[in-house]
Amino acid sequence: MVKFLMEMLSNRSFILRTSDGQRSRLRRLRNGVPQGSVLSPLLFNIYIHDLPEITSSKYGYADDLAIMLRQPTWSAVEQGLNQDMGILAAYMRMWRLQLSTGKTVSAAYHLCNREAKRELSVSIDNKRLEHQLAPKYLGVRLDRTLSYKQHLEEVRAKVTARVSLIRRLAGTTWGASARTLRISTQALVFSAAEYCAPVWCRSPHVKKIDPVINNALRIITGCLKPTPVSYLPVLAGIAPAGLRREAATLALARKAQEHDWHILHETTTKAATPSRLKSRHPYNRRAQEMLGSIPEDLSTRAWLATSWKQEWESAELTRLHHHIQDPGDGVEGEHLPRRHWTLLNRLRTRVGRFKSSMKEWGLADSAVCECGEPEQTADHIITTCPLYRPPSEAGLFQVGPETRAWLCDTELDI
Repeated sequence: MVKFLMEMLSNRSFILRTSDGQRSRLRRLRNGVPQGSVLSPLLFNIYIHDLPEITSSKYGYADDLAIMLRQPTWSAVEQGLNQDMGILAAYMRMWRLQLSTGKTVSAAYHLCNREAKRELSVSIDNKRLEHQLAPKYLGVRLDRTLSYKQHLEEVRAKVTARVSLIRRLAGTTWGASARTLRISTQALVFSAAEYCAPVWCRSPHVKKIDPVINNALRIITGCLKPTPVSYLPVLAGIAPAGLRREAATLALARKAQEHDWHILHETTTKAATPSRLKSRHPYNRRAQEMLGSIPEDLSTRAWLATSWKQEWESAELTRLHHHIQDPGDGVEGEHLPRRHWTLLNRLRTRVGRFKSSMKEWGLADSAVCECGEPEQTADHIITTCPLYRPPSEAGLFQVGPETRAWLCDTELDI
């Protein structure tokens, strides 16, 4: 194994190629680990395993290292950080590790608004580090009061751009199937919207993301904006965003509780300290509440399904509740053509471009149905309309041959 590792790390070289075809001469790499190798993070962790003891707490992920010091005064913080940075700088020089001073910054986290713009004076090798009010660490923007407002605004912008990509895959009557749209949305939208969710999901600013997620669910289902928000996850086959974030917190809390080597083990298991602000709901307090109230033999996925069902049953009863008892079971028809899937969902929710709705929205002059009924509503179409009536209301949810034939033959456009 040692010979294998030496072969991997020795006699490595590279050539730089530019976009216009120019090439540099062959250069030899004298240090570092191969980028992209699965062994590289492990070898790096082994190499820096003997980082010297310092006053500050050390945190690291691969080669992203951070130190944190809590003191009652600014001078004590600056003195402690400068001393620790000096120790780390000497260690790096000894073992030929190069600190990226351009990417190394200092930041302060506190609730004293009078000192909101106060900058830390921290230096390394006589070079003062840049102070940032809200630096980004491992993809999360950490503002001074840890309200995560800036981070969630950036997430909203990123998710909005990805929802625009999903929107290009489907219209009202054309596009990919619901299953394809759901998988694409989970891969592109939810992956970005839920990154590090256990950290910020209890922030009061989390509501900035939910409207964008609802737009993605409307694309999957073909529903209109007036459709009740609680219907969208059921028809899309994706659990509500809030419950998904809670499930992520539960999964993290269980992992941290189970393994004493986990970085959050002590934070998760020890008693939570009182919060200075009512708007703050720290991770450890919520984690301990969930660990104490949720049975250990109930898996995180089962808890999510159970919680979703309880939330669905506790909501105000509608016709949709009559046909869907368990929201996690989904609804039929996701493999149908886009036009048929959209038509089904608008009849299921009773929110569509019906003549009565169009007149109410100021988009039509008359609410009269083509059959002569003064008001073309969802109930009229489903129960009495001689031109557009489906085989049965239940057939809208249990899509059989009769409903499929009706979908192919009907000229209803809502």
